[in-house]
Amino acid sequence: MSIPFGFPHFPPSCKPKSSIFHPDFDNSAVCLGDFWSNTPSLVELIRHLKMMIGGERYSTQNPFNPAAADWFLANQSQLPFAKEHTGDLKQPPPLELEKTKQEFDVVQDSDFADDFTFEEETLEYHPPDQSNISQSVPVEQSVPKDVAPRPYILSDIDLQRFNLLASKRHFQELDAELSALPDTADSKEIRQLRKIASTAMEKGSALHQQALQLQQQDEPLKALECFQAVEKHVADFPNILEKISKIEHLLENETTEPDDFSDLQTDFAVDAPVAQKVESTPTRKKNAPPVTKQASVLEHKKGRKGKLAVPKFSRPLVYSLAGLVVIAGSGLGFLAINGSSKLEQSRSFLQQCTTAVKNQQFRAAQNACLDSRKASDSIILFHQAEVAALQQQIHSALNSQPLQQGLKGKVLFEGEYVLKATVSQRQELIQVLASGETAFSESDWLAAETNLRRAIELDNDLKILPDEELTRLSRQAAHAAFIAKLEAIENAFLQGNDSVDLAALNSLSDELNSLPAASAAPLRSRVEVILAKYQFSSLKEQADTLFSQSDWPGAMSLFAKAAETGKLLSETEPPELTDIRKNITRAELYSNIDAGNSLFADGRWDDAISHYQQAIAILKSSYQLLNQGDYQHSVEKLERIILQSTIIRDRQAVEILRGEGKFNEALDKLAVVMASITGSAYADEAEFSEILTDARDTSQELKRMALLDYCTTYLVENYYSFVTRNYVAASKDTISSPSAEFVKELDPSHYLFKLECTESGRGRPLKLVMYYSYDLNQDKWEFANADSSQ
Repeated sequence: MSIPFGFPHFPPSCKPKSSIFHPDFDNSAVCLGDFWSNTPSLVELIRHLKMMIGGERYSTQNPFNPAAADWFLANQSQLPFAKEHTGDLKQPPPLELEKTKQEFDVVQDSDFADDFTFEEETLEYHPPDQSNISQSVPVEQSVPKDVAPRPYILSDIDLQRFNLLASKRHFQELDAELSALPDTADSKEIRQLRKIASTAMEKGSALHQQALQLQQQDEPLKALECFQAVEKHVADFPNILEKISKIEHLLENETTEPDDFSDLQTDFAVDAPVAQKVESTPTRKKNAPPVTKQASVLEHKKGRKGKLAVPKFSRPLVYSLAGLVVIAGSGLGFLAINGSSKLEQSRSFLQQCTTAVKNQQFRAAQNACLDSRKASDSIILFHQAEVAALQQQIHSALNSQPLQQGLKGKVLFEGEYVLKATVSQRQELIQVLASGETAFSESDWLAAETNLRRAIELDNDLKILPDEELTRLSRQAAHAAFIAKLEAIENAFLQGNDSVDLAALNSLSDELNSLPAASAAPLRSRVEVILAKYQFSSLKEQADTLFSQSDWPGAMSLFAKAAETGKLLSETEPPELTDIRKNITRAELYSNIDAGNSLFADGRWDDAISHYQQAIAILKSSYQLLNQGDYQHSVEKLERIILQSTIIRDRQAVEILRGEGKFNEALDKLAVVMASITGSAYADEAEFSEILTDARDTSQELKRMALLDYCTTYLVENYYSFVTRNYVAASKDTISSPSAEFVKELDPSHYLFKLECTESGRGRPLKLVMYYSYDLNQDKWEFANADSSQ
């Protein structure tokens, strides 16, 4: 996770370090959607990522990984992958840690390697997915003798550390740590690591042996290549960097004074520090003091008490010996004086060497150091302790990193030695990087793009920035260029410049899609606003044309699109948006009214009423957009039309029911008609009063018809009891086929009916005819004379 400039306005950039099968993950980014805009919190983001990896959250619209999205949709029953345990967990007993010597990692040059590859033989190693493996370092626990130690399991092994050692090519250390594991610590990953480490160490040892042989054969260049190959195979091979440095130093100095470094030849055969160069001395006993040339001469001439022991020779011989002593003393004095002079001269040359190094005059510094060493080598007998110390200083100066790197054309820059010719480019790179980052943080997009592009251009020659940093700079430069172009178009709109081409806006949208999702998200709304301004004007113009042509559905559709587009506009256009909303309401209202009128004309009363009711609902929900007088008048008019439609519909239904003889149902429907009129605000109007009067008359008529229908039905259903009551000769087996009909109204409460049936069983069938009157008030039937029908 990396924090971008502009945080927290810009969300962090998240990138998986290992492959994750998830709809919102790919190898270069994680899609956060609108999470950051809703919850700009790093803590919540980490929890969100945890839930994504656990399968609790994922998206299926425009996924990074379509295959993962399909799998997640097809296997929702298996999600999430794991559920947290909420029960009480028993805490393990405290561990007793053994006191062990703490080890610290040492930062080496190889730690900065991007990858580990071999020239002669490539050992490919792919670290396993350790998302489900605990990375805890195993802790030894003191276990009682009577308790068996627990098994050594995979989770006790720090695979992450092993993988790190392998990636740095520290196979010596990796092999040692793997060898220390117990036999029970076995897995596919461990076996693979052991094989990698073993193969690398075998290859490194073989190359090391070959290098030593080449060195003994006086082939330093080939030996150096072998030693370098060893380091590329095993970065932590014992003393390998020291050996490489010594051979490079030897080869370098062979071009100046090769004889002065001949003492280093034997130094590569063993792993020991460089020995100081000393003069040969006589063989002496162990722990005996060192014997110098001066001391050996004097000691030979001393007697037992320290005086000169002169043999008893003749006087001429004595004089001769005395002369020799005087000459020897003079010579020793000359050597002492000359040694002091040479010592000062050597020191002066060494000081010149130091000054030249500081002034970056490295060839002059080397010559001064060589002169200093030459002067010190000429000092004999005297000042030997000072000479030894001085020669050590000379040796250190000659082999110092500033001088050695300077002779290669390199100088110290920002903590590392680089070619002097590249210093100015490096300085410019640092400057433009700082300027670009500052301009980016201050939203000076043109300056940011210019400086960041220049930094990338400089690094194309220098090759010093990591790939990840170059990728980040490229994205920042693209981001800055995009915003600069976007702001130029926005300023053109603010100034009322209509020369901006719609094709340029569309290309701007395409460029936005090429930006990383985290960078594009906050810019997308600004691009959409610009596009919306173009679309808004065009849609509104088309909608107004259709509205004037009474094409309500078409106008309503375009007005709705214009309003949707207008939501992205700034608050400077509320009047236009308000007018569009009014027009949408009017178009929708008129569309429903027209549809209702059309259905009304077709006699489709229910559909017509539905559209009229929708029109009223539109009016009531948008009354604030309409004139109050227009609103009230329109509602009353629509309610009146709905009442008329309802009356016509129900009266037609009454007539149909009456024609089918369903008088009671017809009465119920007619009651609904009268109730709708009396319950409305329009009952006193002449039109509806007349309808109400007519409905009441129809109701009385329907009641009479319902009564007559009831009576005839009753006579037919009970004909046997009626016939046998007045014709005792009849039996149930002899009479059949009853029918009844209304004859006339005797008075308002008495009605006369005729009952007929057929008698059989006595020869030819006979038709029996009887008359009955019904008393409405008493609900009573009586046998009537035939004369009553006259």
